[in-house]
Amino acid sequence: QWWADGGFDNSDGVRVLPFGESSLETLHTLHQMLQVQPRWLQDQIELLDIASDCVVLLDTPLWPSPWAQAALHCADTVLVALEASARACSALGSVQTLLRSTAAAPSEQGVLVTRFDPRRVSHREALQTLREQWGDRLIPYTLHEDENIARALARAMCVGHLAPHAQSAHDLQGVCNWLMGQHAAPPSMLVPGATLP
Repeated sequence: QWWADGGFDNSDGVRVLPFGESSLETLHTLHQMLQVQPRWLQDQIELLDIASDCVVLLDTPLWPSPWAQAALHCADTVLVALEASARACSALGSVQTLLRSTAAAPSEQGVLVTRFDPRRVSHREALQTLREQWGDRLIPYTLHEDENIARALARAMCVGHLAPHAQSAHDLQGVCNWLMGQHAAPPSMLVPGATLP
């Protein structure tokens, strides 16, 4: 099926192309095709009529997977999402391997801490460890655990429209700024003695 026919516009006018439901047989066929044609995903994206100032976001399955690997091969920027957990802290080696396999320059690679709840000691400790492990590669925005994300998803809305003053709306705006190339933290986050959210 032609990809453009399978997409739809969300409430913010963003064109979305869901992966959709697939049988095991179809997934197996697609995985085999990716092995034979490593550029398949990139070729499909290039066939779409995408404006030069457009941003294409690919949300992939957990790495390693053929789909994640295909996305890594054609991505200009890579953002790895890790939950604030001991498991994420122990994944340093595998995430470094993932980032070495991408076409994106090191300056265009980042790590995002998600589902952060500052009330939980384990989350605060994990965030500190991740900061020590990743240094500048850990982007200066943390996505906090926020019920508004689930509420927005249930309503097929953007968090910024459902709850514009929510912590998650602020966090996601920061992540978008990073993805758009504004990698430096704003001055308000760099006050001496201040801690990043």
